[in-house]
Amino acid sequence: MLNDSVSGEGAISANRGRGPAKGLCRAAYDCMHMSKSIRLSEEAYERLAAHKRDDETFSDVVLRLAGERSLLDIAGILDDREADALRKAVEERRERRQDELERVADDLREA
Repeated sequence: MLNDSVSGEGAISANRGRGPAKGLCRAAYDCMHMSKSIRLSEEAYERLAAHKRDDETFSDVVLRLAGERSLLDIAGILDDREADALRKAVEERRERRQDELERVADDLREA
């Protein structure tokens, strides 16, 4: 498996290649703009790159795709009655979708 190193100072830059502002020494700049290096498989890199917009850094892509909240952040926001109603609505929609897919499959077999 081919690995790609993604870091703030490498080919993929979290700070878009900008250096320290005038009057700011490199050490102070580096402390203010810490970065982490991660290793990605070639497949993971290609998937991430496919989501990258022209005006984005890879850090921007990760932040956009990851969103601001974890599912754990919203755990417990529904009471039991609301959770049951949501489960029922999801199950009903799944059943309707399954019926639709079966009708399409039958139509294709008959064609």
